[in-house]
Amino acid sequence: MDAPPPLHSELIYFPNQQFSPRFGDKFFTFEIPTVLEKHSSNVCFLCQRNHASYLVTFKRGRKIWTLTKRYSDFLMLDNALRSWSPSFRPKIGLPPKVAWFFVVTDSSKVLLLKERREALAAWLDQALLHIQEQSLMQLGSNPIFDFMALSM
Repeated sequence: MDAPPPLHSELIYFPNQQFSPRFGDKFFTFEIPTVLEKHSSNVCFLCQRNHASYLVTFKRGRKIWTLTKRYSDFLMLDNALRSWSPSFRPKIGLPPKVAWFFVVTDSSKVLLLKERREALAAWLDQALLHIQEQSLMQLGSNPIFDFMALSM
C-alpha cells in the first residue's frame, strides 16, 4: 500500500461505487471491506478483552492506503466533527456500541460485526457527503483528513 499523497486545497469525495482512479488525486473514496476480531493478551485470563478492528481502505486517484480503526476512532471523529463544525449533522448516526464479544454463537458474532461494519461505512459516507455539501473539504485543519492520515 502506498502512503497517502499530500493534500491539495480541496478534495472531492465520491462514494465508492462512483469512484474511478482516472479522476485524479483531487478525488477520493473509502471502503471498509473487513472487520477483524482482536484478542488482547493480558496476563490474567479474566482480564482479557476482545475488540473489533476495521480495515478502512482509502483511495485517492491511483493511491490506495489502508488504516486500522476501532469503533472508538469513529466515535472520536464524530465528536471532533461536531466540535469543529456546529452544522455537522449527518443523516444517520453512529451505530450503538454493543458488547459483541459476549455473543454466544460464532454466527451471531459474525453477523453483528458485519452489521456494525456496514453501519460504520454508511455513517462515514453520510459524514463525508455532509461535509462536502457544507463546502468544508477545502479547510486546512480537518478532522476527516486526520482520520484519513492525510497531511498538508
